[in-house]
Amino acid sequence: MTTNTTLMLLVVGMAARINRPKRGAIYARHSTGFQKSVPDQVRECLAWAQANGITVAEDMIFRDEGISGRSDKRPGLEALITALEQNQVDVVIVLQTNRLYRKLYAILRFVAEQIVDCKKRLVFVSQAIDTDEDGERWEYLLPVLGLIDSLRSKMSKANIQSAHKGLHKSRRQWGTRTFGYRGRPVEGVMTNRGRPAQTWAIDETESQWVRRIYDWFVRHELSVEEIARRLNRELAPLSPKCVTGQWTRQAVMGVLKNPRYVGRWPYGAEETIWQNRASYGRQVAREMPLDLQVFDDLRLIDDATWAAALQHWYAAHDQPMPDGRVRRSQLTQKRLMPTKAEDPQVIEKVMRLFEGGVLYGEIAAKLGLGRNTITKIIRAWHEAQGRAVPDGRGRRKQLTRLSRT
Repeated sequence: MTTNTTLMLLVVGMAARINRPKRGAIYARHSTGFQKSVPDQVRECLAWAQANGITVAEDMIFRDEGISGRSDKRPGLEALITALEQNQVDVVIVLQTNRLYRKLYAILRFVAEQIVDCKKRLVFVSQAIDTDEDGERWEYLLPVLGLIDSLRSKMSKANIQSAHKGLHKSRRQWGTRTFGYRGRPVEGVMTNRGRPAQTWAIDETESQWVRRIYDWFVRHELSVEEIARRLNRELAPLSPKCVTGQWTRQAVMGVLKNPRYVGRWPYGAEETIWQNRASYGRQVAREMPLDLQVFDDLRLIDDATWAAALQHWYAAHDQPMPDGRVRRSQLTQKRLMPTKAEDPQVIEKVMRLFEGGVLYGEIAAKLGLGRNTITKIIRAWHEAQGRAVPDGRGRRKQLTRLSRT
């Protein structure tokens, strides 16, 4: 083959690649079962692709439904990344940044590694961000949009918790149903999804099994494992916690440690702490629930049986029984006392060290306080004085430079 022939083939191949229709892929996601936005996202992304001459095959539309944007473990996202790595995609189309990731660093990492380094193109349709046409503009816009998404997420969380507290106080049923109870329709009241609103009521059948579980555990001193075996042997109705299709040790423990059976209905007793490296949420008990209601008419177990069950539980695990009166007194005092961030003497000490050029971390160490408390005090003080809130990291760099001169 002559040199001219080889050059001609190269030119023809390059021309074919240039004239080849751009291959697009769409990614859409929603995080909860209450959202049904995936079809809307796909429709808008398809409309943009058609208007811009991008071809999107049916198998290049990737979806994740009911999965958090903080998680890396998403089948649809993983399939999209595989398609990119196998060079099946030229352009990735997403409606907006928070559909791809909830964390800013994750968005930037994806764009850098999967798009820019591989000479691909990414478009966020509703935000008009295009890594191919905007030059470096997207590098400035993405951090700003990521911050906005983070603030919206926190505001949404607060609004959701407020709504949940209202539902909780009015005895409305929402979330996972508790074994032993059922929903009773509220006449003339509908949910946002157009379904009849319901309040909690005792389920006559399941409540009998709850009482039997406590009786077996307290009076007959059966182990949790033996109780699970009996429940399965006697074909007891399954708790919503029986995700395997039968009663398990975990499901029985959930019944024995649930304060709702003595009429105490907490909301927000645990919070989810996201583990970024492992990409999952870990449930951690709060010192106090966000709300606590007492519904005596929903009680299934008397106080004596509940106390005996707790005592038997701690004894079986060689743990001391907590003194509820002492703990109640401590928590009451803690609620009535001002927090460190509200103590005038603490605020004065923090600001004296701050104005003396001491770093946030060093202030925390000197006063035996958490770094977040120090940040909160300094921010609140500056806001109260009508001053700009200082950037801790920028201040650290400035102080470091001054110390070297």
